[in-house]
Amino acid sequence: MNNVMIDIETLSTSKNAVIISLGAVFFDIETGQLGSSFYYSISRESCWEYGLEEDGETLRWWSDQSEEARAVLTCPDADELPQVLHDFVGWLGENTPYRDWETDR
Repeated sequence: MNNVMIDIETLSTSKNAVIISLGAVFFDIETGQLGSSFYYSISRESCWEYGLEEDGETLRWWSDQSEEARAVLTCPDADELPQVLHDFVGWLGENTPYRDWETDR
């Protein structure tokens, strides 16, 4: 499967938003069949260490969501941002057919 859909949840609508979760799934665009999936909750504090920010409007939006949806905000098993990004890149590489990028240029 060569198609991947990515979903992130953030605490701002800006380009430097705190990311609280990262999910993705490979899929076949023709059949809709799902393949390997990836999901991690991310520690807010680890995002702050890299200068990522939250905004009040988005936090108010989250406060209007269901208790189940808001659970991602306080996930006790949330991972550190660098580790999640490292694992995500690895997951992409493991699930993407090898390409010789040098010859594609």
